[in-house]
Amino acid sequence: MSFYHSYKRSVATLLVAGSFIALAGCKKMIAIDAPINSTGNETTFKTDAGATSALMSVYAKLMQNTDMTWSNGGMTVYSGLLSDELKPVLLMTGDPNYQYYSTRITVDNGISDLFWADMYKTIFFANSVMEGAAASTGEHFTDSVRTLIAGETRAARAFCYYYLVNMFGDVPMPLTSDITKISRLKRSSVAEVKEQIISDLSAAADLLPNNYSASGGEKLRINKLVATALLSRAYLFNEKWGEAIASADKVINSGQYSLATLDNTFKPNSPEAIWQLKMTVKPAQQVLFEPEAICANARSQYLPPEALEPLFSDPELYGQVVSVYFLGAYVCAPSLIESFEPGDQRKLKWLDSLATPPAAPYYSKPYYFSVKHEKFTDPGASIPAPPYYNVIRLAELYLIRAEAKAQLGDINGAAADLNMIRKRAGLPNTTANTKTAMLAAIQHERQTEMFCEWGARFIDLKRYNKATEVLGKLDYKQPWSPDYLLLPIPKADLISNSALTQNPGY
Repeated sequence: MSFYHSYKRSVATLLVAGSFIALAGCKKMIAIDAPINSTGNETTFKTDAGATSALMSVYAKLMQNTDMTWSNGGMTVYSGLLSDELKPVLLMTGDPNYQYYSTRITVDNGISDLFWADMYKTIFFANSVMEGAAASTGEHFTDSVRTLIAGETRAARAFCYYYLVNMFGDVPMPLTSDITKISRLKRSSVAEVKEQIISDLSAAADLLPNNYSASGGEKLRINKLVATALLSRAYLFNEKWGEAIASADKVINSGQYSLATLDNTFKPNSPEAIWQLKMTVKPAQQVLFEPEAICANARSQYLPPEALEPLFSDPELYGQVVSVYFLGAYVCAPSLIESFEPGDQRKLKWLDSLATPPAAPYYSKPYYFSVKHEKFTDPGASIPAPPYYNVIRLAELYLIRAEAKAQLGDINGAAADLNMIRKRAGLPNTTANTKTAMLAAIQHERQTEMFCEWGARFIDLKRYNKATEVLGKLDYKQPWSPDYLLLPIPKADLISNSALTQNPGY
């Protein structure tokens, strides 16, 4: 596969990550400069510090300091466009980003290629570090650190495969960094990849401790409970209901997490967060891609009313100004806003809105956008928000357990878990009292609880077999084809690896 040929030296470069990273606490943990040369495996994995530094390169790849990767907001934004969560403010039909909104992605779409390449780079890094640590005989490289690396790299690999298989379907599944063994891999089936995800996460959960001491108390590295939470998600994805419940139980009953207030759910080290990523902030004004794409540069609620009055009297001026100052590139689609029940505090706390002029083409219909991850610490200033990015949180585990219980006929148990989420949102208890009604209620709650989070809505529509029913009715996705629920395999990889085949429709 060509994505590996371009990284033949990645193993070597990873091996000197320790030369560039000082691991003095969690703040330093994510502050990783790209390694630039190598002194070899025997040097990097000779000591605990060197080996841990190599491991940090895997985390750095997940939250690297670039404009966009799949894991610093790209999955949220582009899956939101593919589903019914987001829409572009400016409808530029020739833009590769617009192809996601219209569900008309071409084989030349660079965003799809970037998703594929970045996911496989992270897997390659994980495999490289896993193998380097396992092979080391350094006398100052302890078994405890070796075990941490074995668990964390397996979980990171599984995390990437979960999104690869959801976005591309059958995919090559390299489990080594040996180029001679992986350069001509064919696509493994979705079922095979799902089983590997479960195998990796199960192994990680067995190997890792249940605390965050490795990252100085911050929730920035994968531990036993992170791996178990991801495993519960994977079991749900595989329709293994009993296993999903058992894994969710371990996390929920661990006593380490609690549902946060709506104001604090997405804050750094929130009591609800199970795993967060943290971006290296270089330059100082760098922000995560998600808030960069969907949050406003200047929240209108922090401006005096008279500052906006000229805009409302001139629709043309309004259109010119709002897209630059008061909105990101993407806003919430009407179907998402309409999904909130009256009194749902998540609409108030996790969304902001911008009023529009009464004249055409706006007709006083406000723009809504997600503020789960803020762009600025003070929305009226220009200080970037702390670049912590939630990966998985406790509320999802309650919803996973509720769905699995409902599938097994435990309606009362499902209702108890679902009502935990509804109570936090300021809503009354569910009235669902049959399996069909309960599953529908849980699906709806996932839409309003987990909107704009890692493509949860897009993945849900596919696994519930409702994508055609929901997305196929949207006028901007016509003519509809379910083929476009999978992204295209990059052309360069098809050319370099004759064992690969393209997805239908491309």
